Amino acid sequence: MKSAAGRSCFRQFLRTEFSEENMMFWLACEELKKETNKTVVEEKVRQIYEDFISILSPKEVRHQRKISAQRALLSRQQCRNF
Repeated sequence: MKSAAGRSCFRQFLRTEFSEENMMFWLACEELKKETNKTVVEEKVRQIYEDFISILSPKEVRHQRKISAQRALLSRQQCRNF
């Protein structure tokens, strides 16, 4: 996952398995980890939620209990922001 070529190859494989959204979710989370600006972090979290966690998302990641717990946490955080 460290090399662009490796990620590209893995992404191609995920497309064949109809799981590319998992890689996109991981990449978005990795980018989020690098961010230090609170405003940008909040926007990226909102975008990750909308793109990958919301049940309305066309790119919803396949999730297990852990992801469901994260969804609840993000949903609560998002509600507090409004």
